[in-house]
Amino acid sequence: FGMGTRAAIPRSPIDNSIGNNVSIGNFRDFDFLSRNARGAANAIAAFNAFSAAGLSAGSPARDARAKSFAFFTLGYALGNLALFYDSAAIIDAEVSQDNSIPDYSVASAVMTAALGDLDSAISIATSAAATTGTGGFPIPIEWLSQTTPMSRDDFVRLLRSYKAKFRAGVGRTPTERAAADWAAIIADATHGITSDFIIPTNATTGWSGVAGAPLSMSTPR
Repeated sequence: FGMGTRAAIPRSPIDNSIGNNVSIGNFRDFDFLSRNARGAANAIAAFNAFSAAGLSAGSPARDARAKSFAFFTLGYALGNLALFYDSAAIIDAEVSQDNSIPDYSVASAVMTAALGDLDSAISIATSAAATTGTGGFPIPIEWLSQTTPMSRDDFVRLLRSYKAKFRAGVGRTPTERAAADWAAIIADATHGITSDFIIPTNATTGWSGVAGAPLSMSTPR
């Protein structure tokens, strides 16, 4: 499926010619991640309209958990698109609201958008609303296929680890990697997860495995 091609460090070119031997996997990941981005942006846009109408999912804490997780999903999708491919469409709530199809942007711009989405997820998760009322954090087991619910603090740590991973990995050349904001990368990694984050998979009783982004991560390379 070409997992090595898309995930190898140092990077190797992704063959986009018709009929190449990993074309199915290359297209699949691009397709699924783009769909995930659109779905998350649609959810954010719908929730914004829901809130604007004075409605709630039950409490400020429940609203904050849902919206923070949606921004995480959006940032995760765009961040991996920026890691794997040279360009992608930047999807956000505004794009979803008017149902437009944006032009492709270069990987660095897609990554900037992804990092902004993860920042939004962190900001919402650490807001006062996130602890106001019932039904908020932790993240339910089913949302991330965890063995135990994920606390708000651990969720924020996961977000910061993804920020470090994405920011450190987007550079395509030694010059680009040297120009990365390593102070920000180190700060996020330092305040990120402290052990491998693993999503258990079981095609019969739970989530099935995918050939996309790694399902375990620790401090970025």
